[in-house]
Amino acid sequence: MDINQDVKLAVGRVFTRGDKAVVFIGKNIAHPTDEDEPVLDLGDRFKISVRVRGETKEITLRVLGILEEHGSMFGLNMDNAIFIPFRTYDQLFEQGGSCAIVQVYVEEAKDMDTVEETLSDRLGDDYFVVSPNAAIDVQKQVTGTIQSVLGGIAAISMFVAGIGIVNTMTISVSERTKEIGTMKAIGAKSTDILMLFLSEALYTGLIGGIVGSSLGFVIGKTVGNYIGMPVVVNIPLAIGTVAFALLTSVVSGANPAWNASKMNPVDALRKE
Repeated sequence: MDINQDVKLAVGRVFTRGDKAVVFIGKNIAHPTDEDEPVLDLGDRFKISVRVRGETKEITLRVLGILEEHGSMFGLNMDNAIFIPFRTYDQLFEQGGSCAIVQVYVEEAKDMDTVEETLSDRLGDDYFVVSPNAAIDVQKQVTGTIQSVLGGIAAISMFVAGIGIVNTMTISVSERTKEIGTMKAIGAKSTDILMLFLSEALYTGLIGGIVGSSLGFVIGKTVGNYIGMPVVVNIPLAIGTVAFALLTSVVSGANPAWNASKMNPVDALRKE
């Protein structure tokens, strides 16, 4: 039993034309998280108080349905929400039969634009008609802007990380000059030294990529739960992130590693 495509009933029934002073309640209203047992069930009655034009009004509502656990939807926690019929709303808030929003459903998605144009023509400028397609277009624009900003931040972060790896590797080579000289003196080849420092750079990139991907998922999951948007693990994206981190670390560490591999063992051993 659905209220709409996004909000569903766990138990109970939907509103009918004759219903009045009834209510759907969110899961947390029926069973608060700090209670061991539910405090409201189907058929129970409870009072709510609202202020209308400076006056407090009370109404007793009967529980007609309890919503499934839903979480947040664009900042509104549906588990803490209640839904009342329009007649009850009109009586309580004295709207004179008027309403702010009307939802219209089409049988076929392909008719959406036609229905939108028809409603706009018939209702005129007094009403604002918005279709899911328009909302999706706006969402795409917002998402594109956010992705561009985040992409810029990621590029700057990678650049800074690359500089950090270069500095770290350069300092490491400088501090281990005698070690490099000793290794070469006992038979290590230049390629061995090169691979040693490149492997250290790879290790740094691997750890950074894994930690960064994990933090990104945790933050994304937290934000997704808050705004009511599902977040799934994108395995190819995670692998790509780690691979890009490895590439950045190799490119950044290549020059210090090359310099280390080309050291003269005699000069390296002389260095204090």
